[in-house]
Amino acid sequence: MAPCPEDQGHLTRTVISERYYLADALFLVVLEGEVNMLDRVAAAVRSPHWPLSFGRKAYVPARPLLEPGEGPEAQPAEEILKRHRWLGEGPQPTEPLRTVVECSPGMAGAEVRYDQPVSFSANDRRFAARAVRIGEVVLTSEGARQCS
Repeated sequence: MAPCPEDQGHLTRTVISERYYLADALFLVVLEGEVNMLDRVAAAVRSPHWPLSFGRKAYVPARPLLEPGEGPEAQPAEEILKRHRWLGEGPQPTEPLRTVVECSPGMAGAEVRYDQPVSFSANDRRFAARAVRIGEVVLTSEGARQCS
């Protein structure tokens, strides 16, 4: 706890902590699932009930999360990742990008991560296991179809 000027140097319940943020970070999220669910997600992203932000209200997206005319496609997520173009500004990196794709636990190369939220309760935060496969995709050329 830290002293607060208004409290004449007495300790208060203010907790000072360090935070780390990614500035100018760029992420691509590809969802795979039933078409009806993906349509609902796309509609919610296009017209959210609450303003969209990344963790805090001050961290709003710099561009649309889903470009006009974009939406669900009848292709596996990994296929979309393989043909997706580089979204960043500046030169396209020459090295492949790392991917983390959920998979069945029995799949070859599956790794277990204990990060699937089960409870968000402040007194009882719990996580379950999920299987992921770590891979790489080679970035496609500038002429490839753009999506977000």
